[in-house]
Amino acid sequence: MLTAVLVALSQAAFSYAGDPSSVSQATASTRSVTITGELLKIVGEFYIVRNEAGKLFRLHVDKFTKKNQVLKPGDIVEAQVTPKGHVRSITVGPSDR
Repeated sequence: MLTAVLVALSQAAFSYAGDPSSVSQATASTRSVTITGELLKIVGEFYIVRNEAGKLFRLHVDKFTKKNQVLKPGDIVEAQVTPKGHVRSITVGPSDR
């Protein structure tokens, strides 16, 4: 009987650990990158930001995006962005310009 319980437990553990794809997909979907730069303009739900290297980013901001205040063109911002371009959070940083 003890052997049957141990076999059942080992099979249950194996079937759970045997599917790492669900873990890697969940991790990949929660990754984000930080984009810092000047907010150039706001067009509907899209914010256009230029980083220090001059690269432009079109970022999607909606009601689920966390903001620390009302943003306006000219603000230096820092955004946490998903690989698909959705902004999780955006904050205004100190203006160095």
